[in-house]
Amino acid sequence: MPASKRRRAARTRTVPVTVDAAPAPEPAPAIKPVTPTRRRPPAAASDARDVPWTGRGMLALLGLVFLLQLPIGVVINLTSHTNPLIIDVFFFQPQYLVVACVVMMPLARRLTGQARNLRLLESLSLGVMYALLSLMLSTVFVHPANASVSTDQFIRNLKLSDGLLIALSDVVALFATVTLYPGFSRLLGTPGRRARARMQRRTGAASAAPKAAGRNPASRPATSKRKAQPRR
Repeated sequence: MPASKRRRAARTRTVPVTVDAAPAPEPAPAIKPVTPTRRRPPAAASDARDVPWTGRGMLALLGLVFLLQLPIGVVINLTSHTNPLIIDVFFFQPQYLVVACVVMMPLARRLTGQARNLRLLESLSLGVMYALLSLMLSTVFVHPANASVSTDQFIRNLKLSDGLLIALSDVVALFATVTLYPGFSRLLGTPGRRARARMQRRTGAASAAPKAAGRNPASRPATSKRKAQPRR
């Protein structure tokens, strides 16, 4: 075969074209059903009514009560003239201590910057505890030599040294009250705190129910679609 024909046949020869097959599409990932997780209700914020007084606040309150009892004792001594002056000044009357705790509480709060006022029951219980401890320590420091002596005779026979011991018992009772009262106050306010916590949980659950119903479309009532009537 001549060379010209071989060239012509080579030009007209078809070259097979290989086409790469398209990659097979990857299967879509399986969608896992999402199960709603139960969320714990948020912890209730600390109520300002439950914030206890600090030891500095109670110490200031009882210190003001102690100072208020001194002029009261002077007035009692001037009106009665039965007991020595030092006895009337430092032998505190329980009813005056209780009333003084209620009266001096706002001033003590302002001086120490407490978060809230003491409730009436708290102020009364603080005064009662201070009066009881002061009376008990006074009888421990100054006790009658003869048990048959009456209370009036015992008080009339007190001397200057006995009055100083009574004053010391008042100071010791003051610090003992500041130390012991917080535990008693927590025990006293436990029922009220539990009742407020239950009420807050109920109100929180009641307010969260309408929001959950609004987010769930299945809970919405189905609206009937009106068919368009043909015009006559």
